[in-house]
Amino acid sequence: MPASIPEKYVVPNLRQALSERLYPTVTVWNRLEGRPRRADFDRALKAEVRDPLWMLTKQWQIGEFFADDAGSPVFAKALMRTSPVTKYQPAGGASEAYDPSIPLEAKAEQRAIAWSWNQQKMRFDLRAQLGRQWRKLLTDASLGTYYGKYLQLYPIDLPARDPASDYVYAHRAGWQQYAALAGRSMDGGDLYVYLTAVSGHKASDGIALIVPSTEGRSTRWA
Repeated sequence: MPASIPEKYVVPNLRQALSERLYPTVTVWNRLEGRPRRADFDRALKAEVRDPLWMLTKQWQIGEFFADDAGSPVFAKALMRTSPVTKYQPAGGASEAYDPSIPLEAKAEQRAIAWSWNQQKMRFDLRAQLGRQWRKLLTDASLGTYYGKYLQLYPIDLPARDPASDYVYAHRAGWQQYAALAGRSMDGGDLYVYLTAVSGHKASDGIALIVPSTEGRSTRWA
């Protein structure tokens, strides 16, 4: 049995105790400091700042300049020169023109998405997001009646409850995600994998026409 709390530490009315400040408290501050990993402290003592402007803006943001011990610059002078990015060259690749409509991070730092691991599907949040985007594209093209076909061709299924699917049912959050998407959202990840596997693949492959007026447009689906 756990030991009971001494009566002097029991606060019967917490709201009253806080408003009337009946119990003194001790405030503890933690200080973050760099810890050099070398015996030579010459560089550590320089206290180099990688982004001084960020530090100044954070001080301004939280109101440090209004404090009694606030810091204020005596003199500051800035000289700037800018030029637009017209091309870039990724490591190990050829130089190419820069498209300003695409964020540079999306081009320079892009990584291949792993849609599965150990023969098990992954990234259901992104799979569902792609499915919603595809449904939006169909609706915008007046082809929303075909979404049910895609839901059947690229479904998100809740696996049967057996030892092979214990990776789903053993984790409550994972099972809830499966159950929320199963039968309600198409697997946009499977559609993306199919389209990128072979250059000749089209999104209309395997989709039977249900609206005669779309017969001439089905071959142009991307």
